Amino acid sequence: MVVAETHDHWRKVRDSEGDECWIHKTKLSGIDTALVLEEGLALRARPSRSAPEKARLGRGLIARVEMTRDGWLRVSADGVKGWAPQSGFWGVFSTAKSSSAPPN
Repeated sequence: MVVAETHDHWRKVRDSEGDECWIHKTKLSGIDTALVLEEGLALRARPSRSAPEKARLGRGLIARVEMTRDGWLRVSADGVKGWAPQSGFWGVFSTAKSSSAPPN
């Protein structure tokens, strides 16, 4: 889910299918996650298509986003950490942690 709008202590959240609802902010975890869009998305050792492949992620898996760099995400899922192109995920926007600047 992504936060689409805020009002006081309420957040309007949207899922990957476009459904929306309002939820109290205390019910949200604050952890950055992303939904895998592609079946067999390669998770790599470094943010490069030529880097060794560490694992493959299945469509629909929710991965924890650790940082972003030049169109790549460093994620962790099912005990494995690695890099994958941001285009392979839904729910990752400019609020994700960047390796070049501290989070707000």
